[in-house]
Amino acid sequence: MERISLVWFKRVRSLLIGDAPEAKYFVTIIRKCNSCFQITSLGTRKDIRECGYMPTFKIQGQVYHRIGSLCPQPNEEPEFLQIYFVGDGTQQAEQRCKNVPQERQHTALQLQEMLNHHNCYVHGFKSIMHKNSKW
Repeated sequence: MERISLVWFKRVRSLLIGDAPEAKYFVTIIRKCNSCFQITSLGTRKDIRECGYMPTFKIQGQVYHRIGSLCPQPNEEPEFLQIYFVGDGTQQAEQRCKNVPQERQHTALQLQEMLNHHNCYVHGFKSIMHKNSKW
């Protein structure tokens, strides 16, 4: 029987409920940190801004996520999925911190490493990129 490794679970858990200053900071920026690692963005053509309440919006019909190119266009900063294919881990973490300035590079590196090892979508896209680079 194969054993399950809980190393990553323990690291993420310590960020979520730990007493260290980094953990306390992480909890305050967790939503921004989440956007730092998103693969796609849900775009809309309508911006609803009214004072006095938190707006919600209804989606009518099918929801589509436009992923775009796996590689950024020349002279454009990588974003979303593209960051997973930029340079090495340090360069990727730097780009994530550029896009979300409150994110700390050390934390970004930890979370990024976890996603690279355990996220099936990241594995799939990296496999596609690797196959395409051979053509």
